[in-house]
Amino acid sequence: MRITGASQLAEEVRKIRKEQGITSEKLGQYADLSRYAVLNFENQKSDIKLSTLLKILKLCNIEIYIKVKSK
Repeated sequence: MRITGASQLAEEVRKIRKEQGITSEKLGQYADLSRYAVLNFENQKSDIKLSTLLKILKLCNIEIYIKVKSK
């Protein structure tokens, strides 16, 4: 899937988290965030640090690939 913005990434993380049965509380504990901070990220009400995002992606078994955009 191609993600083109922060809101799309947050929505996809939320969808995958729910599909895998991971609660926002469990995700928050793993990423050193409160449950509310996770929900605020997923609802695009706040941003999180890159290192925190990588923890979230790891727990949800999501991989990111970086590709140089062709001209």
